[in-house]
Amino acid sequence: GGAAGAKPSSESKKAQQQQQQSQSRYWTDEEHQLFLEGMQRFGPKDMKGIAKHVGTRSSTQVRTHAQKYFLKLARAKKRHTGDTP
Repeated sequence: GGAAGAKPSSESKKAQQQQQQSQSRYWTDEEHQLFLEGMQRFGPKDMKGIAKHVGTRSSTQVRTHAQKYFLKLARAKKRHTGDTP
């Protein structure tokens, strides 16, 4: 025989991150930080560049995250300047 199918119990962090990618819909603080860095480096239009920088998200996920992020910013801005004419 032989333990052909035996896998080490501790998988590499990279493998865990790849698994996380498909299951986790919520962005971690770390991912969001990388997202912001990517935006500054590549600009808000280069989703592929940002996605590559984040590493754990696809460009589609990055685009969705960006849309929600900008909506949130717009709402926050409106609230602050709402009382000035």
